[in-house]
Amino acid sequence: MREQFIRFIDEDVDGCGTDVTVIARVYGKDITVGTIDRIKDAICNYKNENEGEWDTDGCLDAAQDQLEVEGYEVSWINEEMEICF
Repeated sequence: MREQFIRFIDEDVDGCGTDVTVIARVYGKDITVGTIDRIKDAICNYKNENEGEWDTDGCLDAAQDQLEVEGYEVSWINEEMEICF
């Protein structure tokens, strides 16, 4: 079983240029271009079904569901922390 990482970025979530980045640790067979395309399709379907009411968590849930359907194990790495100094 192979460990791979996928970075999900929800761009400009607040209209002021703020991006939300979450990283998934994925275990299983190699992730192919086809796998990525199906993840994108799952997210687009979620957005279309929830027009105007979708959120980042729902998109991540759709991605995780698609990966799990394909036999992958998904764990989410803690959201990024910010340290200002």
